[in-house]
Amino acid sequence: MKADVFGLHSFHNKECTILTYEGGERKDLYIYPDTAQDSLLIHLEWKGKEGMVTILKEDDVVDAMKTVLTKEFDGNRLTWKPEVWFNGNRVKY
Repeated sequence: MKADVFGLHSFHNKECTILTYEGGERKDLYIYPDTAQDSLLIHLEWKGKEGMVTILKEDDVVDAMKTVLTKEFDGNRLTWKPEVWFNGNRVKY
């Protein structure tokens, strides 16, 4: 899955982890205290040609989550498998 901007906010155990990519390069990875309910917030942005339509499918979400869970960033890795919902349906990955 390719996007011009990909942002992931992972809320877990009273912490928020933020991972951001822009133009294929990692821009941010940091953790801060947060009391939000355990969840994920994903932000995607495409800057395609005018009139170009890109449709995000469940398979794209599965691929993205597998990538995030298997990659290590500066010695850090997402250590839990969050529940993910897409278009009102739970995503199995």
